[in-house]
Amino acid sequence: MEAITAFSFDDMTLPDQGGEFDLALQNYFSFIRRFGLRDGCVARQVHGASIIEAAGLPRTRPIFPVVYGEADAIWTAEPDVWVGVYTADCLPLLLDAGERVMAVHAGWRGLAAGIISNAIEAAGGASRVKSVTLGPAAAGCCYEVGGEVLDAIDKAGIEPVSSGRNLDLPLTAERHLRALGVGTILRSDPFGCTICDRRFRSYRRDGDCSGRNLSVIALKN
Repeated sequence: MEAITAFSFDDMTLPDQGGEFDLALQNYFSFIRRFGLRDGCVARQVHGASIIEAAGLPRTRPIFPVVYGEADAIWTAEPDVWVGVYTADCLPLLLDAGERVMAVHAGWRGLAAGIISNAIEAAGGASRVKSVTLGPAAAGCCYEVGGEVLDAIDKAGIEPVSSGRNLDLPLTAERHLRALGVGTILRSDPFGCTICDRRFRSYRRDGDCSGRNLSVIALKN
């Protein structure tokens, strides 16, 4: 088996999270046709550091991805089933740990709470992680935050990559991953700042009407 990743920037916000049913359904089915795998799982993200396993898909195939409990990382060892996270400025990370794959949602709160280090540990440690792929997120060119945000990240033992009040989420996460011992760190194609690059969904730029980006990883048989 090999790990495969995909990123979609067409709005697929689930109806129970405020999305439009028809638009989400159209974009979701277009995405899974391109990706080649129908069955997928997500968690109800809460900007924390909890991790859950996606296991036991329902016998009746759902229209949308199966939503498991509240968490900000979800993993599976089941082949041909993807796990994913929704983002709109927060950072998506896709971990390939050989026998299991994991999708991680890391905003500044999750970063400060330890979601990335928890994910690496749950994957079996940095030595078991073959690669981590970073998706588009708010970057240092645009992402202005308060001093309390930088302080919270710093107090968690993570050095924030910042210029003045601007925080670079991808670079902060990349340096943190390297400090944890992860050797191979990749970037999605395309990649960029979600706030200023209009290819991507951005809550900071567009507010409640922003929609969500979807980042997924699977073990393909």
